[in-house]
Amino acid sequence: MLAGIIALYYLHGSTPLLSYTFDIATITQDVKSGALVLNPTTESWLFWAFALAFLIKVPLFPFHTWLPDAHVKLPLPAR
Repeated sequence: MLAGIIALYYLHGSTPLLSYTFDIATITQDVKSGALVLNPTTESWLFWAFALAFLIKVPLFPFHTWLPDAHVKLPLPAR
């Protein structure tokens, strides 16, 4: 996700008349108005960067196969 965010930052700032920003509302507005035009390859890379990050974050991707084992081995909370 960090790589996708940094890529959007640089893509927005490298466009003439636009400044470097992390503000997603500004980036979205510039894409809607046509001030920021991304080619389809770049859009695809950004999509997959964010999709992979969210799949890992929301344990839908097999990076969390250790999690059930860890929960079984947790000690019981003290009362």
